Amino acid sequence: MSSVDDLANLKIRSFTPSMSELLEYFGASPVTLNFGEVYPALQRGVADCGVTSPTSGNSGKWPEVTTHQIPLSVSGSVQGIFANLDWWNGLTDEEREQVKSAYDALEAAQWELASTINDDALACNTGQDSCSEGEKFSMSMVPVTDEDIAHVQTATAEVVLPGWIERCEATYPGCTEIWNETVGAARGMTAASN
Repeated sequence: MSSVDDLANLKIRSFTPSMSELLEYFGASPVTLNFGEVYPALQRGVADCGVTSPTSGNSGKWPEVTTHQIPLSVSGSVQGIFANLDWWNGLTDEEREQVKSAYDALEAAQWELASTINDDALACNTGQDSCSEGEKFSMSMVPVTDEDIAHVQTATAEVVLPGWIERCEATYPGCTEIWNETVGAARGMTAASN
């Protein structure tokens, strides 16, 4: 394994339609598996490899049944904290500010934890001395090249984003415009609805 081009003809664990489209773009066969099913699937050859975070892979002991790690982020998730509007409106301005401040601090701490724990898991998965939180393994780290990044960006523009927009528009007409004004503007991309 030396680049994303080596994903061709592999059976790769996927868990979203967009991720499956990305893997298919690279010539791989997506295998939809819940996290708990991945270890035995890797062990038995049902899947050749899988997509997850370094931290999840380490805690799930994937390095026991895999050999290489490519630290290329191809997925993300959104977390939201919601409150009942009647409850929120029942708070005083001071109480609302206290809640907001607490969640702002929580968000900052989670971003810091995500960065720290991710770097530690990368070190642990590859057996580095700096491993401090996870379990040490001996995976080979595959460096991410500019070509890998360009391939993922091309796949995103040509396949992943159009597929996502189609699914989004089917459930929320007008989401293309919202995406373009928010995420698209932040990433320098424009999506077109079909």
